Amino acid sequence: MADYASNQEPVLLVCAPDGARKYVRILQTPFLIGRGAETGNHLQLLGQRLSRCCAAVVKEQEQFYIESRNPLRDRLFINGRRTENCLLNDGDVITFGVEDSYEIYFLRSPERGCPSFS
Repeated sequence: MADYASNQEPVLLVCAPDGARKYVRILQTPFLIGRGAETGNHLQLLGQRLSRCCAAVVKEQEQFYIESRNPLRDRLFINGRRTENCLLNDGDVITFGVEDSYEIYFLRSPERGCPSFS
């Protein structure tokens, strides 16, 4: 697993179904997203309708991509379009095809609307 750190780490704005919001920095890749911690997820989501292995954000040649970790079972959407993998652009919305679930915004420029991190 490759560590990733710079002055401009991208962040994910995670919007939970209950309206709670939090910012999560992508400090390493692959950055794993899914339900619970038992599969090594860096971003742990709640909800039985979500997979333990939803997606991974990876960095290749200064670009960030998202990949489905289980494309035969899970559904991954970027800006409403189903995909198995996709280049992430600033402001892209990541969802998992489950109503009343998480919306995750990829923010390449953390200064855009994000609180400062210590």
